[in-house]
Amino acid sequence: MRDEQIMEKVRASVNQCTKALDASPSLRSRILEQAKGAPPVKKKFSAALALALALMLLSTSALAAAIFRPDILSWLFPGREAPEETVKLVQHNEDTQKSENAALTLNQTLFDGKELSVSFTLQNPTGQPLVYTVHHAKLNGMPLLAGTAQLPYGNYTGQALGGQVNGTALQTEDTFFVSFIGTSDTMEESENNASEKSMLSSVVQSPLQPSDEAILTVRVDVFEPLAEYTPVSQTEYDTGEYDIVTDKLPVLADKGLMNMASLPQPSRLKKIESLEFSFPIEMKETKVTTVSAAPGEYHNSLYTLRLDHFTLTHTGGKIEGSLPNPAPAFLTEQSFLSVFPEDVFEQALASNDHTLALRMASFSSGMSTTPDLVPADFHFDADFRSHAGTLPKGVYLVWLDDEQTYWDTALYVPLHQGSAPSPADAVD
Repeated sequence: MRDEQIMEKVRASVNQCTKALDASPSLRSRILEQAKGAPPVKKKFSAALALALALMLLSTSALAAAIFRPDILSWLFPGREAPEETVKLVQHNEDTQKSENAALTLNQTLFDGKELSVSFTLQNPTGQPLVYTVHHAKLNGMPLLAGTAQLPYGNYTGQALGGQVNGTALQTEDTFFVSFIGTSDTMEESENNASEKSMLSSVVQSPLQPSDEAILTVRVDVFEPLAEYTPVSQTEYDTGEYDIVTDKLPVLADKGLMNMASLPQPSRLKKIESLEFSFPIEMKETKVTTVSAAPGEYHNSLYTLRLDHFTLTHTGGKIEGSLPNPAPAFLTEQSFLSVFPEDVFEQALASNDHTLALRMASFSSGMSTTPDLVPADFHFDADFRSHAGTLPKGVYLVWLDDEQTYWDTALYVPLHQGSAPSPADAVD
């Protein structure tokens, strides 16, 4: 957040917590008497005391959480200033739906004309340890497809709120984020062991459409732990490779996350409630600044690339294309593209730092084959996350694999503001 945003939140929170002082006639009278030169009383309310009171209030965890809770722009643009046109798209909902065992607050929404990004806060109001899963979001009754998310979002990730791990108390609320990329009328709410990725690969995606009135529905399942928590490391959690102590529930201690798919059978959790929280939202039609590339073939001395689609905005983007057969030797099924704005490519090349590339929300690539297993075209597609700086006038495409960056494969693609130019504008 910018400095003025932080100060505004601090000012609003202090005003809220000290508003009772404004209604105190005796206090107001004493302050006026001191201003007129009257002798001070023993229990005076000094500026120093007011500052001390404010600092004490700010030090409480509840107030600090309210003031400094992460917002949707800090998630989309980590460590960077969000462009002004994106800031204007954020809607502050602050709508809370409650039950006896859970409270879900829709904090903010941001619709850029293509994706819907949302910020939620999940809270355990019971004072007892509980585990939650958050999944099966719908828009006007149609299942939503998530592009990127900050956990916990997904059928197999549990969020433990309340209770203790090795004597350390877990938090009782957590804020998380998710961007939805479309809807599907064919996705089934599967609860079997099929992965979410394989489930999504078989659905037909429909793009999100503007709507003045829409209903966002989110399902929250609530579980009662039947065993004590035991901590696991981040590596153990990511791989699911850890020893499960008898009658213990493995949990990532610092985040309270639980890998539901790795739990032993019979489960050490008991589902006590399945909830659906519904929020009215607006998804107004909007136009954001877009740069795009002409579809067509682009060349360098190493290979030819067929570019079918490239668009980039401050809030995201997409690239799709292929390499004709035969593919260059450096390409394997593990190869993928890294996309650098032209103004940072030289810096990335000099420092050998491929992390300066545009952030990708999701990526898929692979060498397709014919029925007789002869390699055919190499296809790729990727979704970009937000871009904070000035949109570039061109990008460099560089191939990477798990071991190295192939800087000599850099291929320059010029970009144009607005819709894609004609294929004839593609250049070597």
